[in-house]
Amino acid sequence: MGFIHSFRTSRLRKGRRTRAQAMVEFGLIALLFVLMMFGIIDFGMLLNGWINVSTGSAAGARWAALGNRVDDTTKLGIYSQAKASAIVPGLSTSNITMLVTYTSQTNAYSQTTYCRGNTTPTVQVNGTAVTCASEPGLTPSFNPPDPRSSPAVLPTAGDSVQVTVIADKFEVITPLVRPFFGCAPQSTQPCYVPLTSATTMRFETAQ
Repeated sequence: MGFIHSFRTSRLRKGRRTRAQAMVEFGLIALLFVLMMFGIIDFGMLLNGWINVSTGSAAGARWAALGNRVDDTTKLGIYSQAKASAIVPGLSTSNITMLVTYTSQTNAYSQTTYCRGNTTPTVQVNGTAVTCASEPGLTPSFNPPDPRSSPAVLPTAGDSVQVTVIADKFEVITPLVRPFFGCAPQSTQPCYVPLTSATTMRFETAQ
């Protein structure tokens, strides 16, 4: 009888250890699974945001290639076209910066960039500082491209126009994803990722 009792006690203890071990393993696996799920969601939202920004730059570039102006007059300007297409979930359109760059194929004028949604004279684009053109407040209203800007711009058919759209303050929250963008995994500081896309087209005609 003593042998049977000892055998049963041993099996009972072994069963308890097995269940405890299984619970610990499940907890670790569940934690990793949840972190992976959040990482997939973060990357999915990041990709979706970049696709929208890319669509905005393409729409703006097409509108610019047709000879339309940067700002709103009697119809949508390039900036409004780009903003309307670059809708990033969770971001206000006030976080959208647009750059319109004109380049002459005959060197008739210097490469010139007009900036919108930005209040500084330079804009960082993928680590490179881009200088915005000077736009004097003249009458009639100044609406580039315009030969009165500095540098002066008067694009003609065959020149190239590039529209760059930047969506600032897209926040990444998953600890596993944050290090990919230079943020500390456990930091309480927000991890903002600028989404940038540029589209270049051939200027067709001035309207």
